[in-house]
Amino acid sequence: MTLVCECFEQGTAESAGQLKLDLLTTCFDFSAVNTRKLVEELVRKEIDTTNIGDKSYYEIGYEFGQKLALDLQKPMVQNCDSYFNFFREMKKEMIVNLKKGTNKKTTDSLKTLFKKDDWSPDVMWKIGAYQLHIGKLSRAEKSFKKCLSKDPKHLQSNFFLALVYEQKGDYSSAISSYNQVIAQPDNSMIAIANMFLEVALRESMEEE
Repeated sequence: MTLVCECFEQGTAESAGQLKLDLLTTCFDFSAVNTRKLVEELVRKEIDTTNIGDKSYYEIGYEFGQKLALDLQKPMVQNCDSYFNFFREMKKEMIVNLKKGTNKKTTDSLKTLFKKDDWSPDVMWKIGAYQLHIGKLSRAEKSFKKCLSKDPKHLQSNFFLALVYEQKGDYSSAISSYNQVIAQPDNSMIAIANMFLEVALRESMEEE
C-alpha cells in the first residue's frame, strides 16, 4: 500500500493539478520491478497452488492482482490523502464529461419519447445525466429514480444517482446506490463503484 500511495503522491505532484488517469494503471502495475517480489510473496502465501484446476499461472496471477487492487481500496482511500483527493477530482471530471454524451437539444428530443410507457431506462438515464451535468440535482434525481422504477438494477442510473446524492451531501443514500452496482456480478462498473464507495464512506465520516 505504501508504494502505491507514494506513486500517487509523486504523480499528482508532477501533474500540477491536472487529473492523470494513467496513474491508475501505473501505480497498480504489480508486475513492476519494485513490486514484483512483494506480489510473488503474497501469491505464495495466499494461493493454494495444489488446487488450481485447469487455470494457468497467468490466469491465477491476473485474478489475484485484480483482487489485490480491490482489497487495497479501503486502506488506500482511508489512509492515503493523495489517492482520496484523486478520486474526488475524478468524480468532478466525470460530471463535467457528461456533456459529451448529450446536450440540451438532444435531451429535449429524448423527452418526446417518454409520453408512452414503452420508454427504455437505457435512454431515460441520459436525461438525468444531462441534468446532473448542469447542476439540476433534484431533476436528475427524479430522472434516475424514474429509470429505477422500471429497472431497479439499472447500472448507470444507480451509479449516477449515487453521484447526485453525494453532491447533495446524502452520503448514506449514495453508499446504498453504489452497493446496488457492486451487488450485480460481472459488470464493468464494479471497480469504479467500489472506489467511489470508499470515498463516500470517508467523506461521510469527515462530515460527522
